[in-house]
Amino acid sequence: MKYWERWYSWIIYSSIEAMKGAARMMKVHLGSMMNYFIHRITNERAGGINAMIALIERVAFGYMNRKHLKKCNTLHV
Repeated sequence: MKYWERWYSWIIYSSIEAMKGAARMMKVHLGSMMNYFIHRITNERAGGINAMIALIERVAFGYMNRKHLKKCNTLHV
């Protein structure tokens, strides 16, 4: 974090307006960016699971009841 703070202060005091905007945006999202490096978690896995459930629901259009659909979802996900 020390490097980040030095870089951020150097950019903010520079005369490059585009970099200042980028640095401010990065500061707002710094917690989320650091979360990836600490836990290695992204939204990709959740998106993949949701897509798989949607596919199962499409295939399961002819199922007679929700209980069977729920069983299918737990087996495939």
